[in-house]
Amino acid sequence: MIKHSRKIKLESLFLLGIAVSCFPWISFGLNNMGMQPYFIVILLLSMMIYYHKYKVARFHHSIIFLPFVFILFQSLNGVPIDFLFIRDFLSYLAFSISFVFFYEYLLIYGFPKKFFYYILIIWLLACIPQYLFGEHVYSSLLFAKSSASRGFTSLASEPSFFGLHTAIICSMILLFCKKEETSKFLLLAILSLGLSGSLTAFVYYSLFISISLILTRRLNIKFFILILFSFLIAYFAILKNQRFGELINIIFDSGLIQLLVMDESSGSRIGDILTPYLLSFYNYFLPLGRVSYELDSLNFLCLSSNIFESLRSCGWIANDDKIGSYLGSIIFHFGFTIFPLICYFFFLIARDLRTVIASIIFLILIVTTIPPGYPMMAFYLAAYLFYVQKKYAIKKPTHNAKL
Repeated sequence: MIKHSRKIKLESLFLLGIAVSCFPWISFGLNNMGMQPYFIVILLLSMMIYYHKYKVARFHHSIIFLPFVFILFQSLNGVPIDFLFIRDFLSYLAFSISFVFFYEYLLIYGFPKKFFYYILIIWLLACIPQYLFGEHVYSSLLFAKSSASRGFTSLASEPSFFGLHTAIICSMILLFCKKEETSKFLLLAILSLGLSGSLTAFVYYSLFISISLILTRRLNIKFFILILFSFLIAYFAILKNQRFGELINIIFDSGLIQLLVMDESSGSRIGDILTPYLLSFYNYFLPLGRVSYELDSLNFLCLSSNIFESLRSCGWIANDDKIGSYLGSIIFHFGFTIFPLICYFFFLIARDLRTVIASIIFLILIVTTIPPGYPMMAFYLAAYLFYVQKKYAIKKPTHNAKL
């Protein structure tokens, strides 16, 4: 057995890494970028100490080589080493180290429900100064984009990311909380959605919360009525007169496609999502370099330039190097070589009809506009896998090191 003091020190370092990862947009005014890479340093330090103490290597640790495979493919595609190259490399490094880091924490200590509950409360309370002093009250801490007609950003860069962040936290808590606590955390989720005031956040919440309720066998009439009733209150009390309500009105009056045409933000998100899949399809799912490198070949490959005629239209292709889809970014950069890893992950989480349904929803979820370097998404992947393994006893989650 390791000494109790050493165990506490390691757990404290792990918790510090989780805490820093829960506030990835805070830059202390050092730059005007969105998500910051500082959390990677804490996670790497934690894993270095972990390997030094336990000298344990597991199969899933091999995902740490993903960013170096990225370097290989980018070099083969002739991509120069510039800001975008470094950003994408750090994104895959953040993804791989965050997944391994949190999964190892779960195996050793279990899910820190109370810790994430406090993190959630901090994010909700951070909206109060914004309400009292304006949306730019945290301008010295982070770079945020918002307006009076949109929801709160809290400690994120924009309302949709605030919604994404709290949706992941609520969803993970729901996976591991007691059944009698479900209503409380569902109400906190509805409150968080209302504060974000984002239609994109509504999509995130719908998907994340559905997965948790399906996996925990709590998706019943009682909770459905609770969610619906609470959402209606939030909509008519808060969201109706905000941008969320405006977008809903456009959908009901003119349809979803018209919304994507009329609202520049919504249309660009769809373009960012579809771009990597279309370009990968046109290039036989080979590992690709930059979006801009592939645009010249699209004139004879696209079916149409009219977005109303086909989703395989050039009108859906982004005109820059931005890739908005979580899964799309991975497929674009790694091509068919990443398919075995994706299939293996879904093999692990799809154990029966319930988990298959949850896996389909999860697949829809990772198609959306989530940055690949976002640490909480990697945490969620680890928590999802850990929950299914623990629930369905695929493999007893024990720590093989001599503790």
